[in-house]
Amino acid sequence: IAETVADIPDADRRDLVSVRSANPLAWLTAYRRIRKIIVDVRPDLVHVHQVNRLALLVSAAADSLGIPVVTTAWGSDVLLVPKRNFIFRYMTRRVLRISRRITADAQVMIDEMLKLENAPSKYVLLQYGIDPVVGVEFRSRGTLHYTGIAHNNEGFHELNVFLTHCLRHG
Repeated sequence: IAETVADIPDADRRDLVSVRSANPLAWLTAYRRIRKIIVDVRPDLVHVHQVNRLALLVSAAADSLGIPVVTTAWGSDVLLVPKRNFIFRYMTRRVLRISRRITADAQVMIDEMLKLENAPSKYVLLQYGIDPVVGVEFRSRGTLHYTGIAHNNEGFHELNVFLTHCLRHG
Protein backbone atom coordinates (compact mmCIF):
# COMPACT_ATOMS: atom_id res chain seq x y z
CA ILE A 1 0.00 0.00 0.00
CA ALA A 2 1.51 3.32 -1.03
CA GLU A 3 0.49 6.87 -1.93
CA THR A 4 2.63 6.99 -5.06
CA VAL A 5 3.44 4.50 -7.80
CA ALA A 6 6.30 2.18 -6.91
CA ASP A 7 7.69 -0.10 -9.59
CA ILE A 8 8.37 -3.31 -7.70
CA PRO A 9 8.63 -6.05 -10.34
CA ASP A 10 8.02 -9.03 -8.02
CA ALA A 11 5.13 -7.47 -6.09
CA ASP A 12 1.91 -9.46 -6.24
CA ARG A 13 -0.13 -6.29 -5.69
CA ARG A 14 0.31 -2.55 -5.96
CA ASP A 15 -2.40 -0.68 -4.09
CA LEU A 16 -2.41 3.11 -4.20
CA VAL A 17 -4.29 4.95 -1.46
CA SER A 18 -4.03 8.71 -1.05
CA VAL A 19 -4.47 10.37 2.33
CA ARG A 20 -3.39 13.86 1.27
CA SER A 21 -6.89 15.29 1.65
CA ALA A 22 -7.82 17.39 4.68
CA ASN A 23 -11.39 16.07 4.38
CA PRO A 24 -12.14 13.61 7.22
CA LEU A 25 -14.56 11.69 4.97
CA ALA A 26 -11.75 11.04 2.51
CA TRP A 27 -9.67 9.64 5.37
CA LEU A 28 -12.54 7.38 6.44
CA THR A 29 -12.88 6.13 2.86
CA ALA A 30 -9.12 5.55 2.69
CA TYR A 31 -9.19 3.68 6.03
CA ARG A 32 -11.96 1.38 4.81
CA ARG A 33 -10.10 0.70 1.58
CA ILE A 34 -6.86 -0.04 3.44
CA ARG A 35 -8.66 -2.36 5.84
CA LYS A 36 -10.23 -4.23 2.92
CA ILE A 37 -6.82 -4.60 1.24
CA ILE A 38 -5.36 -6.00 4.46
CA VAL A 39 -8.30 -8.41 4.85
CA ASP A 40 -7.85 -9.56 1.24
CA VAL A 41 -4.06 -10.01 1.52
CA ARG A 42 -4.14 -11.57 5.03
CA PRO A 43 -0.54 -10.69 5.97
CA ASP A 44 1.14 -12.20 9.02
CA LEU A 45 2.44 -8.75 9.90
CA VAL A 46 2.56 -5.25 8.46
CA HIS A 47 5.83 -3.31 8.11
CA VAL A 48 5.24 0.43 7.94
CA HIS A 49 8.00 2.53 6.38
CA GLN A 50 7.93 6.11 7.67
CA VAL A 51 5.60 7.45 10.34
CA ASN A 52 3.06 9.54 8.43
CA ARG A 53 -0.67 9.84 7.66
CA LEU A 54 -0.72 6.65 5.61
CA ALA A 55 1.13 4.85 8.42
CA LEU A 56 -1.57 5.96 10.86
CA LEU A 57 -4.37 4.47 8.77
CA VAL A 58 -2.47 1.30 7.84
CA SER A 59 -1.35 0.61 11.41
CA ALA A 60 -4.84 1.31 12.81
CA ALA A 61 -6.42 -1.01 10.24
CA ALA A 62 -3.89 -3.78 10.91
CA ASP A 63 -4.31 -3.35 14.67
CA SER A 64 -8.10 -3.60 14.36
CA LEU A 65 -7.58 -6.98 12.67
CA GLY A 66 -5.08 -8.21 15.27
CA ILE A 67 -2.16 -8.07 12.82
CA PRO A 68 1.16 -7.00 14.39
CA VAL A 69 2.83 -3.85 13.08
CA VAL A 70 6.56 -3.19 12.76
CA THR A 71 7.53 0.40 11.94
CA THR A 72 10.69 1.90 10.48
CA ALA A 73 11.22 5.61 11.19
CA TRP A 74 13.29 7.56 8.66
CA GLY A 75 14.08 10.94 10.25
CA SER A 76 11.90 14.00 9.82
CA ASP A 77 8.81 11.86 10.38
CA VAL A 78 9.73 11.56 14.07
CA LEU A 79 12.23 14.41 14.54
CA LEU A 80 10.32 17.31 12.97
CA VAL A 81 6.73 16.46 12.02
CA PRO A 82 5.44 15.80 15.59
CA LYS A 83 6.65 19.28 16.58
CA ARG A 84 4.44 20.98 13.97
CA ASN A 85 1.23 20.72 16.00
CA PHE A 86 -0.83 18.51 18.29
CA ILE A 87 -2.47 16.65 15.39
CA PHE A 88 0.85 15.45 13.94
CA ARG A 89 2.06 14.65 17.47
CA TYR A 90 -1.08 12.54 18.05
CA MET A 91 -0.67 10.72 14.71
CA THR A 92 2.98 9.91 15.41
CA ARG A 93 2.26 8.80 18.98
CA ARG A 94 -0.62 6.56 17.80
CA VAL A 95 1.55 4.77 15.20
CA LEU A 96 4.30 4.27 17.80
CA ARG A 97 1.83 2.88 20.36
CA ILE A 98 0.33 0.42 17.88
CA SER A 99 3.76 -0.78 16.68
CA ARG A 100 5.21 -3.82 18.41
CA ARG A 101 8.72 -3.06 17.19
CA ILE A 102 10.15 0.23 15.88
CA THR A 103 13.44 0.51 14.00
CA ALA A 104 15.56 3.59 13.37
CA ASP A 105 19.10 4.19 12.14
CA ALA A 106 20.05 6.87 14.67
CA GLN A 107 19.87 7.00 18.45
CA VAL A 108 18.63 10.60 18.31
CA MET A 109 15.49 9.35 16.55
CA ILE A 110 14.90 6.73 19.21
CA ASP A 111 15.41 9.35 21.93
CA GLU A 112 12.73 11.56 20.34
CA MET A 113 10.32 8.65 19.89
CA LEU A 114 10.79 7.67 23.54
CA LYS A 115 9.36 11.09 24.45
CA LEU A 116 6.17 10.14 22.59
CA GLU A 117 6.02 6.42 23.43
CA ASN A 118 8.13 5.51 26.43
CA ALA A 119 8.56 1.79 25.76
CA PRO A 120 12.32 1.22 25.39
CA SER A 121 11.96 -2.48 24.58
CA LYS A 122 10.10 -1.61 21.35
CA TYR A 123 13.01 0.24 19.76
CA VAL A 124 15.82 -1.31 17.72
CA LEU A 125 18.78 0.70 16.42
CA LEU A 126 19.69 -0.58 12.94
CA GLN A 127 22.59 1.17 11.26
CA TYR A 128 21.78 1.15 7.55
CA GLY A 129 24.39 1.41 4.82
CA ILE A 130 27.50 0.70 6.88
CA ASP A 131 30.04 -1.64 5.30
CA PRO A 132 30.22 -4.55 5.37
CA VAL A 133 26.57 -5.32 4.77
CA VAL A 134 24.86 -8.68 4.60
CA GLY A 135 21.49 -9.40 3.00
CA VAL A 136 18.80 -10.60 5.39
CA GLU A 137 15.62 -12.34 4.29
CA PHE A 138 12.76 -13.66 6.35
CA ARG A 139 10.84 -16.47 4.64
CA SER A 140 8.04 -18.77 5.70
CA ARG A 141 6.76 -21.62 3.53
CA GLY A 142 8.57 -20.19 0.51
CA THR A 143 7.05 -16.71 0.84
CA LEU A 144 9.33 -13.71 1.34
CA HIS A 145 7.93 -11.66 4.23
CA TYR A 146 10.79 -9.26 4.94
CA THR A 147 14.11 -8.27 3.41
CA GLY A 148 16.77 -5.79 4.41
CA ILE A 149 20.42 -5.26 5.22
CA ALA A 150 22.27 -5.69 8.47
CA HIS A 151 25.63 -4.47 9.70
CA ASN A 152 27.92 -7.40 10.49
CA ASN A 153 24.86 -9.65 10.89
CA GLU A 154 23.77 -7.57 13.90
CA GLY A 155 20.51 -5.76 14.46
CA PHE A 156 18.17 -7.95 12.47
CA HIS A 157 18.50 -10.95 14.75
CA GLU A 158 16.13 -9.47 17.30
CA LEU A 159 13.72 -8.34 14.58
CA ASN A 160 13.75 -11.78 12.96
CA VAL A 161 13.10 -13.44 16.33
CA PHE A 162 10.12 -11.11 16.74
CA LEU A 163 8.83 -11.81 13.22
CA THR A 164 9.15 -15.56 13.77
CA HIS A 165 7.22 -15.22 17.04
CA CYS A 166 4.47 -13.26 15.22
CA LEU A 167 4.16 -15.91 12.52
CA ARG A 168 3.99 -18.76 15.00
CA HIS A 169 1.88 -17.19 17.73
CA GLY A 170 0.08 -14.27 16.10
